[in-house]
Amino acid sequence: MAWVLTPELTAAAQALRDARRADSPGESELADRIASSGPAAVEAALEILVRARVPEVTVDDAPQILSQPQRDVLLLALSRIPEADVRSALELRLAAATEGDHSVDLAAVHALGAVGGARDLQRVAALAPRTPTDPPALTREARTAVRGACAAILRRDPRAWGELPDVIRTSDEICARALLEALSTGQEPRALPVLAEAARVHAALAPQAVMLAVRCGPSTDLALDAEFTAWMLSELPQARHEYSRGLLQAIGALDDGDAVAILIDRLDHEDAGLRDAALGALRRMTGLGLATAPDVWRAWYAKELRWQERERPRLRNDLQASDPGRVTAALREYRGRRVWRGSLSQDVIRVLERREAGLRRLACDVLAQLGSPSALKALSSALQDADASVAEAAWRAMRTLSGMDLPHEPERVREILRLD
Repeated sequence: MAWVLTPELTAAAQALRDARRADSPGESELADRIASSGPAAVEAALEILVRARVPEVTVDDAPQILSQPQRDVLLLALSRIPEADVRSALELRLAAATEGDHSVDLAAVHALGAVGGARDLQRVAALAPRTPTDPPALTREARTAVRGACAAILRRDPRAWGELPDVIRTSDEICARALLEALSTGQEPRALPVLAEAARVHAALAPQAVMLAVRCGPSTDLALDAEFTAWMLSELPQARHEYSRGLLQAIGALDDGDAVAILIDRLDHEDAGLRDAALGALRRMTGLGLATAPDVWRAWYAKELRWQERERPRLRNDLQASDPGRVTAALREYRGRRVWRGSLSQDVIRVLERREAGLRRLACDVLAQLGSPSALKALSSALQDADASVAEAAWRAMRTLSGMDLPHEPERVREILRLD
């Protein structure tokens, strides 16, 4: 079908063609050119999204399939147009779409990723085009669109992290898999509730959820971490080789120390791959570089158990002592511990209520070094500490524990991390 070149469509086409030039002015400037091209800018952007092609503006222009970088420019432009205008134009296109033509559905998924929020995740999953095969599958383009839209919504609207488990639960397996692909591949304390729901509802997605748990790490909820770890331990006896390796790696990422003995036992396993996975898990959990020999690890673990049984009760009491010197000495002892960091963090959190600003500041530093995201909620309260140096220490600790470049505003931090 021939293009009807409106001024807005011409401007959008020229901007997208310019995006391929070596001297391109940059994504942001190109997106502004499209968004500000006129009253029909949104219609022009959607028309290109639907056709997945770039109009020819001059007789010398060659046909162009819309590339991913060009689509990114187009979506950025949509994000700079009033949301209500984008939604209105999108609804008109969906209502007028011909049955069986999924190009509008696919464009809608992309567009909702540009302007949508948590409440749009269900619709993204529903609109994603499926193949007519038995069983159906997402088309390659739909999988890319769902992954990109979900990732964009998660970045923009923290409430989407609370919505995503419900979307996973009510989606078919093929769409749930694409939604999981949208999760961060780095430290992400908000991910585990999503992964836990995916593994519970869609058994076939369990290996994917486990590998994502390796990358994303523990959550802000010690009980959830323990529950997920217990489930992984229950999976080990019947798991095949690759899945077993993934389970061991994820246990090393999430366990607070209770599975150390199980991991050490795997160092004697006849399979070299499982021995390596267990060793990697132990090293990740503890931060130690001990050799593979199980006896070395058992000797270290025996010392840790003795510290837990004999020293920790005394030090826990010292954290509440009236003498600041005793509190300081106890905090320094906690700082060097290698396992049970989540429960140790709960001991240290009490110091944040002390009247001495120096102790509160040191407690923030110790919590950062322990490395358990379970301390994030308590630290978020310390962001409002009357002493500016304590508030700054809390903010630095939260950045370390979350892996995020957080703002200073306490309310915004709690919203981003879903701590309320």
